[in-house]
Amino acid sequence: MQEIFDFVKGKARYYFIATIDQENNRPRIRPFGSFSIFEGKLYFTTEKSKQVCSQILANPNVELCTMAEGEWIRIAAKAHQVEDPAVIEYMVESSPRFKARFDEGEGIIFTLSGGIAQIYKGSTDLVSEIPIP
Repeated sequence: MQEIFDFVKGKARYYFIATIDQENNRPRIRPFGSFSIFEGKLYFTTEKSKQVCSQILANPNVELCTMAEGEWIRIAAKAHQVEDPAVIEYMVESSPRFKARFDEGEGIIFTLSGGIAQIYKGSTDLVSEIPIP
């Protein structure tokens, strides 16, 4: 998981997340910045009022993608809402922006599981595959 985190936050800083819009069954993609690792698991945050949140809750299959330094990563996994107090405390303490959203009742945390991350160099050279348990 550390290799995935280091790529997304260390090299790229921002990534895109794709979901499915349940109203018209079309893909939706948008930029994200929040991405964390805690006790070997990957996490991201958003706001409950955003469409991305309702889309993930309706269909947890997501893909994340970003590119940096001639390499790119694609992560296909399931996103699940987190309610573990230890994770919430970690996320709140590590991000003042998320803390404000969480204190207002708007913040929500998701973790990734049951997927795979693939790192490519150039357009087709697979460098690494990392399972996400």
